[in-house]
Amino acid sequence: MADSRNYSIKQLTKIQLKVARQSRTIMFLFSAVTSILLVLLLRDPLFTPTQDYVLFLLFFSIGLWITEAIPPFAVGILIVGFLVFTMGQENTMDAKRYVQTWSDGVIWLFLGGFFLAEGMKKTKLDFLLLKIAAPKFGSQAQYIILGLMMTTAVISMLMSNTATTAMMIATVTPLFTQLGKDSNISKVLVLGIPTAAAIGGMGTIIGSAPNAIAVGALEGIGIKITFIEWMIIGVPVAFLLLFMFWKILLV
Repeated sequence: MADSRNYSIKQLTKIQLKVARQSRTIMFLFSAVTSILLVLLLRDPLFTPTQDYVLFLLFFSIGLWITEAIPPFAVGILIVGFLVFTMGQENTMDAKRYVQTWSDGVIWLFLGGFFLAEGMKKTKLDFLLLKIAAPKFGSQAQYIILGLMMTTAVISMLMSNTATTAMMIATVTPLFTQLGKDSNISKVLVLGIPTAAAIGGMGTIIGSAPNAIAVGALEGIGIKITFIEWMIIGVPVAFLLLFMFWKILLV
């Protein structure tokens, strides 16, 4: 009896995977055909072939994101690859200029932050840090919230605020489960942790990608800002804004 049940479950799983694969294929083709029709209807006679390709990519990407025929990150990769391929076909365009953006320092900054966050999750270092810091927050809910927000802000100064948010939300998820989604504390944490990461990212050059972009742009015109010089202004402002937002959340 158990064997037949296991066999039935396996067969049902295979059928579900097959149906899901077929539906995604249909959605992908539907998005492509619809995008082609929209380009034919909306294009201007003066458009060049490259402009037609970019218009098609606009509609196609929107269709793929809405239908989820492929994962959202894959759509992003498709956009970059498609543009490099189509724009590189023109004699006036240099495809190398677009390919070289993958070696930009900001891209590696993002990757480094995500790898560091993933490493902390894999080794459970994030949980251990929270376990050490949590008792110091006290027993009152408002100070626990402040402590979690401060921890998030400090970590966000050392890695990407996006990666920090993903790591901290995953770390406190068990707390959401215990409190329930309708709990005021859960709502405050869901708002407070991402905001704390964004505010904390202002404190250092590597805390947020716009910071690195700004420093790179300034270096291009001969103005050099060191890591410490940025922190002297950024860290006090970040903690002041964090304290103000904490008070707003409590109200």
